[in-house]
Amino acid sequence: MASSRRDVLSRLQPLLQVVILAFGLFCLGIAQDVFIPIALAMLLTFVLSPIVERLQHWHVPRVAAVVVTVVFAFSVLGGLGWLLASQATTLAADLPQYKHNLTRKIREVRRVGKSDSLEKAQSAVKEVIGELQKDGSVAAKKPPQPVVVEKPAPGGLDSFRVTLTTKILSDAADRIGRYLQAQSLINTGFGVTIATGLFLIGVPYALLFGVLGAVLRFVPYVGVWVAAGSAALVSLAVSDGWREPLMVLTLFTLVELLIYLVVEPLLYSHSAGVSPLALLITLAFWTWLWGPIGLILGTPLTVCLVALGRHLPEMQFIVVLFGDEPVVSTDVAVYQRLLKGDEDGARAVLAQYVKEHPTADVYEEALLPVLARVRRDASRGALTAQESAFITGAIRRVVDESEDGGRPAAQDEAAAAPVLEALACPARDEVDAAALRMLAARVATEGVRLDVADAGVLAAEVLERVEAMRPGVVVVASVAANGLGHARYVLKRLRARFADLPLVATCWSAPDEADEARAALVDAGATDVATTLGEARDRIVQYRRVRAEPAPPRAA
Repeated sequence: MASSRRDVLSRLQPLLQVVILAFGLFCLGIAQDVFIPIALAMLLTFVLSPIVERLQHWHVPRVAAVVVTVVFAFSVLGGLGWLLASQATTLAADLPQYKHNLTRKIREVRRVGKSDSLEKAQSAVKEVIGELQKDGSVAAKKPPQPVVVEKPAPGGLDSFRVTLTTKILSDAADRIGRYLQAQSLINTGFGVTIATGLFLIGVPYALLFGVLGAVLRFVPYVGVWVAAGSAALVSLAVSDGWREPLMVLTLFTLVELLIYLVVEPLLYSHSAGVSPLALLITLAFWTWLWGPIGLILGTPLTVCLVALGRHLPEMQFIVVLFGDEPVVSTDVAVYQRLLKGDEDGARAVLAQYVKEHPTADVYEEALLPVLARVRRDASRGALTAQESAFITGAIRRVVDESEDGGRPAAQDEAAAAPVLEALACPARDEVDAAALRMLAARVATEGVRLDVADAGVLAAEVLERVEAMRPGVVVVASVAANGLGHARYVLKRLRARFADLPLVATCWSAPDEADEARAALVDAGATDVATTLGEARDRIVQYRRVRAEPAPPRAA
């Protein structure tokens, strides 16, 4: 009954996700009067937080630091507003005396537009547009089809812990702060350069347009050209010819290209952590949703979403879509191909990786992460038992073939006459067993023969095998932290039966889970704990060197 209910929920989950997404967009649209001030307040907080922290570092009380920072920020904003308002008022009062220049230039444009060649070109263009409109009238009536974006299945509420929330906010604040600081520095230089260039050209109110350009450049893609159009229009009104307006547009174009192509990549190529194409798409979305203010808030909001995806596994697809870092690493590429059942394709990816990396790195950086992904996806129902078995079997075959074909003769002799006999016990299933196959290959070259027990063996059978084999060390392995319960049970049984036996526990989990897993395994009776293949190898090899001596004391 419970399984059928889960099946129904799993089938309805994509539809529920689409409904929730549509409801979220609906709320963002109708409640923009509430969300926009909140977003602006968060943006201002990210900008001013470094100043407050620096004042606190100088032993200024927090309340005083906040008050001083807010007063300073609003003083700067008020000063800029007063400067722009006063200059704009003066400019508006002076423009009527230049109406003769504007009238004359408009007449020149009309005179050029009445030439025979332009009239013919205009007529031809109108005819082509008319035909296109006739042919496309039916297609134009067809409503656009909506694009549905589906998210991966969400996890439990335990992901939203205080520690995780703090990390997300810290990451977002750090990225947005660095982005805004670099952007402020660049925009200041842009404004100074534009003001200087306009002064040399002879455009009046050069300071006004310099400040306007620096401020409007915070509006992506559009702000610069609004400032350029304003300066060119004033230059067109006050100058007698066309040279000065063209020089103004050329100045803005050259300075913007220099900043876009040279300065920005050098100064903050990855400060925001969002790819340029993704930023363009998200800016279009926020502008459609919230209008011009969305164009200003689009970059910080997208950075916050990417920071959220970096720390929540359920939202990692956001990093894949929007992030500026390479997301298809070797382990991801191998995992993708094995998910499709393409074992040959996965081997081709590994073969390319082996050309540039040693076998140990292939195990540590490519194959072991694949097993961790299998364990994680299987535990949340994203993988079927058949898919998990296929991927695990493929990895075991790759490991066995690489060891049989790539081991020198000297290593075969060392493996034939081992110095230390060791027993390895998978904590849960074939995933743990496959990881132990890699570990056995790593220690075989060091004179250690690691006998890997079958997956799913009972704890009582492990005790009997240890009693009969009398190994120098026993290894209990778990891939990912969700197998710790099984590993702890086996360790406790072994420690209760063999008090002096060295027990090496391995838990190949995420870095943020390593300390918790290490403490839990030591508490269960492990002598040593390893969280990487290299560390596990070192822990086992040390008992080869001291096999004739008493076992080291249990770790505290």
